[in-house]
Amino acid sequence: MKLTKKQREIQAKILDTIYVQGPISRIDIAHLTQTTPATVSATTGYLIEQEVIEEVGEDSSGVGSGRRKILLDIKQGHQYFVGVELSEKFIIFCLTDNTATLTKKERLTVDPAKKEATFTTETIIQYIQNFIESSDQKKIGAIGIAIPGHHLPDENQILTNSALWSNLDLNALSEAFDLPVYFENNVKCMVLSKRFFNGNSKDENFILHHISRGIFSAYMHEGELFAQENRLVGEVGHTTIQMDGELCECGNRGCLQTFSSEAWLIKKAQIIYQEIDSTYLRNIVDDEEDIDFQILLKAYKLGDPLIIDLLQQAIQAIATNIINLFMIIDIQTVYVHGHIYEETALFELLEEIISNRTPLFKSEKEIKLKKIPYSPFNGAMGASALCISETYTKY
Repeated sequence: MKLTKKQREIQAKILDTIYVQGPISRIDIAHLTQTTPATVSATTGYLIEQEVIEEVGEDSSGVGSGRRKILLDIKQGHQYFVGVELSEKFIIFCLTDNTATLTKKERLTVDPAKKEATFTTETIIQYIQNFIESSDQKKIGAIGIAIPGHHLPDENQILTNSALWSNLDLNALSEAFDLPVYFENNVKCMVLSKRFFNGNSKDENFILHHISRGIFSAYMHEGELFAQENRLVGEVGHTTIQMDGELCECGNRGCLQTFSSEAWLIKKAQIIYQEIDSTYLRNIVDDEEDIDFQILLKAYKLGDPLIIDLLQQAIQAIATNIINLFMIIDIQTVYVHGHIYEETALFELLEEIISNRTPLFKSEKEIKLKKIPYSPFNGAMGASALCISETYTKY
């Protein structure tokens, strides 16, 4: 059955509601989407026939002796999606169904000496083709690619200051497959995953504050990624923490990036290695070039006072940034994600600093801070969520 434009719009709106707030009854869908009960009934009936959704039982929370509501939810296995994340350290692949159930994953570690050869357009196409062939899955509906930069949809290009990605041909990537191929910033992909598969029944406004080589935040506002046309929004790594601070790669001084990003923390740890004989780093690695972020965390756990001070200053700068964000935009929760939070004491320090701030008003709502457990597969799972969003909830 071919749907009209209006029918596609209604279907997308209903599926979005079921994804985010399901299991949910037809009458509650009608209320939330401001759609007539008859239209909801007809649309969900069609979706049940197509095996996109299913009835999952009665609402046990109802009161009284009347007929209980029948709940609807997304049905597993309707389609499958390939999620890919590109980063300087690895390429991650995952295969999920339309409920983000992971069925296959793969991690390709990048040799720094072969980085330029690894990230050519042709090589990435081949990697994706190999993953799809090895998956042996016939119901793949789309490919999502989480990119380390901004996606410019009109030009289908990456906006980035990294020479490594500037020559990546997204049009060639799209044309290489007989499937829809979607691109989005890696952190924004993770935000979509958090919205669709958060496991709660409240579609709240939230920020995902991500630390890796750089620092970026993405904002989910009223069910949509905020300020998609303004590429500066989210570049919190380049907000100023100290006016006369160190010179950032962006040309300004004292950016959050220079205090808290993995790249800068590793750079500072390498200087400590060079200059301080007593640092524990010398007992862990034989050369400063061997220092990565896991080594920093190891030195922190061993009690190296200079590394403890370095990472605690990083957390203090992050806390300042999050508190400022909370006072500027309407959010219920801040999710934080990154290697640095693998050390429980550092996340607890972040919680302590934020909770101890003096509120401006007595009725001010508390900052809800939650940690997303770090996994190298989070970005690729987010790319799969991008596919799900584009396939089922857009029109």
